Amino acid sequence: MVDHGFIKLWRGWRDTDGLAPSTCFSEHEAWLWLLENTAWKATVRRNAKGEDVTVERGQIHVSLASLSSSWGWSKKRVRTFIDRLERVSKVGTSKAQSGTLLTICNYEHYQDNGHSQGHGKGTAGAQPGHTQEEGKKGKKKELTPKGVCASGDAPAFTVNDFVDSWNEVAGACGLSKIRKLTDARKRAFKVRQNEYPDMEDWQRAFATLQTNTWMHGDNKTGWRADPDFFLQAKSFTKLVEGQYGETGNSH
Repeated sequence: MVDHGFIKLWRGWRDTDGLAPSTCFSEHEAWLWLLENTAWKATVRRNAKGEDVTVERGQIHVSLASLSSSWGWSKKRVRTFIDRLERVSKVGTSKAQSGTLLTICNYEHYQDNGHSQGHGKGTAGAQPGHTQEEGKKGKKKELTPKGVCASGDAPAFTVNDFVDSWNEVAGACGLSKIRKLTDARKRAFKVRQNEYPDMEDWQRAFATLQTNTWMHGDNKTGWRADPDFFLQAKSFTKLVEGQYGETGNSH
Protein backbone atom coordinates (compact mmCIF):
# COMPACT_ATOMS: atom_id res chain seq x y z
CA MET A 1 0.00 0.00 0.00
CA VAL A 2 1.30 3.45 -0.94
CA ASP A 3 2.07 5.84 1.90
CA HIS A 4 0.49 9.16 0.96
CA GLY A 5 2.91 11.25 3.00
CA PHE A 6 5.47 13.71 1.66
CA ILE A 7 8.99 13.41 0.30
CA LYS A 8 11.44 16.18 -0.46
CA LEU A 9 12.14 16.33 -4.17
CA TRP A 10 15.02 18.43 -5.49
CA ARG A 11 13.92 20.52 -8.49
CA GLY A 12 16.96 19.37 -10.46
CA TRP A 13 16.23 15.67 -9.92
CA ARG A 14 16.15 14.94 -13.66
CA ASP A 15 19.84 15.89 -13.95
CA THR A 16 20.91 13.02 -11.67
CA ASP A 17 24.07 11.29 -12.93
CA GLY A 18 23.53 7.83 -14.33
CA LEU A 19 20.00 8.45 -15.62
CA ALA A 20 19.31 8.67 -19.34
CA PRO A 21 17.74 11.99 -20.38
CA SER A 22 13.98 11.82 -20.87
CA THR A 23 13.03 12.99 -24.35
CA CYS A 24 9.36 12.08 -24.16
CA PHE A 25 7.55 12.40 -20.85
CA SER A 26 4.90 10.02 -19.58
CA GLU A 27 1.70 11.65 -18.32
CA HIS A 28 2.88 11.11 -14.74
CA GLU A 29 6.14 12.95 -15.51
CA ALA A 30 4.19 15.77 -17.17
CA TRP A 31 1.99 16.15 -14.08
CA LEU A 32 5.04 16.15 -11.81
CA TRP A 33 6.66 18.78 -14.06
CA LEU A 34 3.65 21.04 -13.55
CA LEU A 35 3.77 20.58 -9.77
CA GLU A 36 7.48 21.29 -9.47
CA ASN A 37 7.37 24.35 -11.74
CA THR A 38 4.30 25.92 -10.15
CA ALA A 39 4.96 29.08 -8.12
CA TRP A 40 5.07 28.29 -4.41
CA LYS A 41 4.25 31.92 -3.58
CA ALA A 42 3.17 35.06 -5.43
CA THR A 43 5.80 36.16 -7.94
CA VAL A 44 6.50 37.82 -11.28
CA ARG A 45 7.97 35.66 -13.99
CA ARG A 46 9.25 36.49 -17.45
CA ASN A 47 7.95 34.46 -20.36
CA ALA A 48 9.76 33.48 -23.56
CA LYS A 49 8.83 36.84 -25.14
CA GLY A 50 10.39 38.78 -22.29
CA GLU A 51 7.00 39.86 -20.90
CA ASP A 52 6.41 40.07 -17.15
CA VAL A 53 3.62 37.78 -15.95
CA THR A 54 2.21 37.87 -12.44
CA VAL A 55 1.39 34.46 -10.94
CA GLU A 56 -0.08 33.59 -7.57
CA ARG A 57 0.82 30.69 -5.32
CA GLY A 58 -0.27 27.47 -7.02
CA GLN A 59 -0.15 28.92 -10.54
CA ILE A 60 2.10 28.55 -13.57
CA HIS A 61 2.16 30.46 -16.85
CA VAL A 62 2.53 28.16 -19.87
CA SER A 63 1.96 27.90 -23.60
CA LEU A 64 1.36 24.91 -25.83
CA ALA A 65 4.71 25.51 -27.48
CA SER A 66 6.65 25.62 -24.21
CA LEU A 67 5.01 22.48 -22.83
CA SER A 68 5.46 20.68 -26.14
CA SER A 69 9.17 21.47 -26.05
CA SER A 70 9.61 20.55 -22.37
CA TRP A 71 7.69 17.28 -22.52
CA GLY A 72 8.61 16.09 -26.01
CA TRP A 73 4.96 15.97 -27.03
CA SER A 74 2.97 17.30 -29.95
CA LYS A 75 0.90 20.42 -29.27
CA LYS A 76 -2.25 18.38 -29.84
CA ARG A 77 -1.26 15.90 -27.15
CA VAL A 78 -0.47 18.74 -24.73
CA ARG A 79 -3.87 20.33 -25.40
CA THR A 80 -5.67 17.00 -24.90
CA PHE A 81 -3.82 16.35 -21.63
CA ILE A 82 -4.52 19.81 -20.19
CA ASP A 83 -8.17 19.59 -21.22
CA ARG A 84 -8.44 16.25 -19.45
CA LEU A 85 -6.79 17.59 -16.28
CA GLU A 86 -9.31 20.42 -16.28
CA ARG A 87 -12.26 18.06 -16.73
CA VAL A 88 -11.24 16.03 -13.68
CA SER A 89 -10.59 19.14 -11.58
CA LYS A 90 -6.80 18.81 -11.41
CA VAL A 91 -6.22 22.26 -12.90
CA GLY A 92 -8.11 25.40 -13.79
CA THR A 93 -7.17 27.41 -16.89
CA SER A 94 -7.58 31.00 -17.95
CA LYS A 95 -6.20 33.04 -20.82
CA ALA A 96 -3.15 35.10 -19.97
CA GLN A 97 -0.57 37.27 -21.67
CA SER A 98 0.96 35.24 -24.54
CA GLY A 99 -0.22 31.95 -23.08
CA THR A 100 -2.34 30.26 -20.46
CA LEU A 101 -2.41 30.58 -16.68
CA LEU A 102 -2.81 27.18 -15.04
CA THR A 103 -4.02 26.95 -11.44
CA ILE A 104 -3.29 23.68 -9.65
CA CYS A 105 -6.50 22.72 -7.86
CA ASN A 106 -6.01 21.96 -4.16
CA TYR A 107 -2.37 23.03 -4.41
CA GLU A 108 -2.08 22.97 -0.62
CA HIS A 109 -2.70 19.22 -0.76
CA TYR A 110 0.56 18.76 -2.69
CA GLN A 111 2.61 21.48 -1.09
CA ASP A 112 1.68 22.14 2.51
CA ASN A 113 2.44 19.99 5.50
CA GLY A 114 4.23 22.54 7.58
CA HIS A 115 7.07 22.69 5.05
CA SER A 116 6.21 25.63 2.81
CA GLN A 117 8.94 27.82 4.32
CA GLY A 118 11.59 25.14 4.07
CA HIS A 119 10.55 24.45 0.51
CA GLY A 120 11.25 28.01 -0.44
CA LYS A 121 14.76 28.22 0.97
CA GLY A 122 17.42 27.43 -1.53
CA THR A 123 14.99 26.43 -4.26
CA ALA A 124 13.52 29.63 -5.65
CA GLY A 125 16.48 30.13 -7.94
CA ALA A 126 16.03 26.65 -9.31
CA GLN A 127 12.54 27.33 -10.59
CA PRO A 128 12.32 27.87 -14.34
CA GLY A 129 10.57 30.97 -15.54
CA HIS A 130 13.21 33.54 -14.58
CA THR A 131 11.62 34.64 -11.32
CA GLN A 132 12.11 38.35 -10.74
CA GLU A 133 10.43 38.70 -7.38
CA GLU A 134 9.21 36.05 -4.93
CA GLY A 135 6.41 37.78 -3.02
CA LYS A 136 6.67 40.61 -0.57
CA LYS A 137 8.22 40.45 2.89
CA GLY A 138 5.86 40.29 5.81
CA LYS A 139 2.80 39.78 3.64
CA LYS A 140 1.03 36.49 3.19
CA LYS A 141 -1.24 36.30 0.20
CA GLU A 142 -3.91 33.65 -0.17
CA LEU A 143 -4.30 31.90 -3.50
CA THR A 144 -6.93 33.54 -5.66
CA PRO A 145 -7.45 31.19 -8.61
CA LYS A 146 -7.76 32.88 -11.95
CA GLY A 147 -8.77 29.59 -13.53
CA VAL A 148 -11.81 27.72 -12.29
CA CYS A 149 -11.24 24.53 -10.32
CA ALA A 150 -14.53 22.70 -10.48
CA SER A 151 -15.94 21.03 -7.39
CA GLY A 152 -17.95 17.85 -7.05
CA ASP A 153 -17.51 14.50 -8.73
CA ALA A 154 -15.15 14.47 -11.70
CA PRO A 155 -16.47 13.03 -14.97
CA ALA A 156 -15.31 9.57 -15.98
CA PHE A 157 -12.65 8.86 -18.57
CA THR A 158 -14.72 8.94 -21.76
CA VAL A 159 -14.48 6.94 -24.95
CA ASN A 160 -13.33 10.09 -26.76
CA ASP A 161 -10.56 10.48 -24.17
CA PHE A 162 -9.57 6.89 -24.89
CA VAL A 163 -9.39 7.47 -28.65
CA ASP A 164 -7.37 10.68 -28.23
CA SER A 165 -4.97 9.07 -25.75
CA TRP A 166 -4.51 5.95 -27.87
CA ASN A 167 -3.82 7.89 -31.05
CA GLU A 168 -1.31 10.14 -29.31
CA VAL A 169 0.62 7.22 -27.82
CA ALA A 170 0.29 5.25 -31.07
CA GLY A 171 1.79 8.13 -33.04
CA ALA A 172 4.76 8.30 -30.69
CA CYS A 173 5.34 4.54 -30.49
CA GLY A 174 4.68 3.39 -34.07
CA LEU A 175 1.36 1.69 -33.37
CA SER A 176 -1.72 1.80 -35.55
CA LYS A 177 -4.10 4.65 -34.75
CA ILE A 178 -7.81 4.15 -34.26
CA ARG A 179 -9.54 4.83 -37.57
CA LYS A 180 -12.93 3.43 -36.66
CA LEU A 181 -14.57 3.15 -33.26
CA THR A 182 -16.51 -0.07 -33.78
CA ASP A 183 -19.44 -1.21 -31.67
CA ALA A 184 -17.28 -4.00 -30.27
CA ARG A 185 -14.67 -1.50 -29.12
CA LYS A 186 -17.32 0.72 -27.59
CA ARG A 187 -18.70 -2.24 -25.63
CA ALA A 188 -15.23 -3.31 -24.48
CA PHE A 189 -14.42 0.24 -23.41
CA LYS A 190 -17.67 0.50 -21.45
CA VAL A 191 -16.88 -2.67 -19.53
CA ARG A 192 -13.36 -1.49 -18.67
CA GLN A 193 -14.70 1.96 -17.77
CA ASN A 194 -17.14 0.39 -15.29
CA GLU A 195 -14.33 -1.66 -13.77
CA TYR A 196 -11.83 1.22 -13.74
CA PRO A 197 -13.67 4.57 -13.40
CA ASP A 198 -10.59 6.33 -12.00
CA MET A 199 -8.67 8.28 -14.63
CA GLU A 200 -5.38 7.49 -12.90
CA ASP A 201 -5.85 3.81 -13.77
CA TRP A 202 -6.16 4.70 -17.45
CA GLN A 203 -3.10 6.93 -17.18
CA ARG A 204 -1.11 4.07 -15.68
CA ALA A 205 -2.25 1.73 -18.45
CA PHE A 206 -1.18 4.17 -21.17
CA ALA A 207 2.10 4.87 -19.38
CA THR A 208 2.89 1.15 -19.41
CA LEU A 209 1.96 0.92 -23.08
CA GLN A 210 4.17 3.89 -23.91
CA THR A 211 7.27 2.54 -22.15
CA ASN A 212 6.91 -1.13 -23.14
CA THR A 213 8.98 -1.50 -26.31
CA TRP A 214 7.95 -5.16 -26.71
CA MET A 215 4.42 -3.94 -27.42
CA HIS A 216 5.80 -1.60 -30.07
CA GLY A 217 7.05 -4.51 -32.19
CA ASP A 218 10.38 -5.18 -30.46
CA ASN A 219 9.78 -8.93 -30.34
CA LYS A 220 10.47 -12.04 -32.39
CA THR A 221 7.24 -11.96 -34.38
CA GLY A 222 6.89 -8.19 -34.84
CA TRP A 223 3.55 -8.23 -33.04
CA ARG A 224 2.25 -4.81 -32.00
CA ALA A 225 -0.40 -3.91 -29.48
CA ASP A 226 -3.72 -2.65 -30.81
CA PRO A 227 -6.81 -1.11 -29.15
CA ASP A 228 -8.55 -4.50 -28.95
CA PHE A 229 -5.62 -5.96 -26.99
CA PHE A 230 -5.53 -2.88 -24.76
CA LEU A 231 -9.22 -3.23 -23.87
CA GLN A 232 -9.14 -6.94 -23.06
CA ALA A 233 -9.83 -7.64 -19.38
CA LYS A 234 -6.61 -9.57 -18.71
CA SER A 235 -4.25 -7.29 -20.61
CA PHE A 236 -5.81 -4.06 -19.31
CA THR A 237 -5.45 -5.22 -15.70
CA LYS A 238 -1.79 -6.06 -16.33
CA LEU A 239 -1.25 -2.65 -17.94
CA VAL A 240 -2.81 -0.85 -14.99
CA GLU A 241 -0.81 -2.85 -12.47
CA GLY A 242 2.43 -2.46 -14.42
CA GLN A 243 2.91 -6.22 -14.74
CA TYR A 244 4.34 -5.91 -18.24
CA GLY A 245 7.13 -3.61 -17.14
CA GLU A 246 9.15 -2.17 -20.02
CA THR A 247 9.83 -5.44 -21.85
CA GLY A 248 6.84 -7.64 -20.96
CA ASN A 249 6.63 -10.56 -23.39
CA SER A 250 3.27 -12.24 -22.98
CA HIS A 251 -0.14 -11.37 -24.32
